[in-house]
Amino acid sequence: MKAIEDVWLEIRDGNGKPVFSRVLKTSEEYWVPADEDGYAMTTGNAGGLQMIVDGVPMSPMGKTGEVRRNIALNPAALKVMLSPAEPATPETAVPVQ
Repeated sequence: MKAIEDVWLEIRDGNGKPVFSRVLKTSEEYWVPADEDGYAMTTGNAGGLQMIVDGVPMSPMGKTGEVRRNIALNPAALKVMLSPAEPATPETAVPVQ
């Protein structure tokens, strides 16, 4: 996952133990270990987080500032919950300065 805005995250393992809890600053990333099962996430800014599932950027899971809780962090669940992000077009692309 990648922060596209500052976003608070808390990630818990399958036993509910926190394994990560802090603000990701814009452009920082967190990679869920592939061999871990049962991880779940709570975020305080669902619109500020870009999920990447099997190398594919996904659509936002909510609006800026929206709180989302107990989001299963496994590829199958995320693919059901989210759709692939729309590629940028000339009309939607953000200019680089």
